Amino acid sequence: MLVVGLFIVPKGAHAYLDPGTGSYVIQVVIASAAAGTYFFKDKLGSGVSAIKKILSGSSSKKHGRKK
Repeated sequence: MLVVGLFIVPKGAHAYLDPGTGSYVIQVVIASAAAGTYFFKDKLGSGVSAIKKILSGSSSKKHGRKK
């Protein structure tokens, strides 16, 4: 377990992230959140409407009603 820990924990990173990179990362995160929200809202809405359509169709057949 100690050997694995020695490979996982970095000793020190001498890296540089300029402000443009940080800005780009923030932009990607915000755009991904917005696109994901729209995508799941759209898919969830169409899925719910399809389920409602199926359930309303089966209940009208069950009770002998016509649309």
